[in-house]
Amino acid sequence: MNIFADPFCRSSPGTPRLCKPRDHDIDSTKLCPFCDEPIPDPSTLSSVYHSLLRAASARSVPVRRRNNPKGLKAPFSVYISVCERHRFESKLLPQAVRMGWPTNIDFDAVPKRLMKRKKDLEAILRKPKENSSFFREAMDEVAKVGIRVAESAMGQYATFERIQPG
Repeated sequence: MNIFADPFCRSSPGTPRLCKPRDHDIDSTKLCPFCDEPIPDPSTLSSVYHSLLRAASARSVPVRRRNNPKGLKAPFSVYISVCERHRFESKLLPQAVRMGWPTNIDFDAVPKRLMKRKKDLEAILRKPKENSSFFREAMDEVAKVGIRVAESAMGQYATFERIQPG
């Protein structure tokens, strides 16, 4: 391929020639159709992901994009659950498994597990500043940005991943 004749390539004096990917260079099966982020092999994603994708796709329209020829367009509220799910399954879930977190929860055992932690939980309720790292982190954020910003939707969204306790 002659990059100098390629309309997808550009350069400026003193910089290397940059070429943007073209449709035939892209494996769009490895891209999210909504946010264009790379996703793992679709066969490794859960039935929950595929169900969300089917539901969102049904309410979407195809939009060819240079970086994702099989892209889809929909309102944010339609596709956000798909993107959150593929991010969870490709980044957070593998990390949790490596850290030994369970992938299946025995909900019948939850009451017994809570009773084992009863003293710790009561201590958090009595003195959250002393006994809850999540509470302290949230209060540090309030001190940093102010109560109005921290309580706003944008403030909560900005810190959601960091200060959520569970």
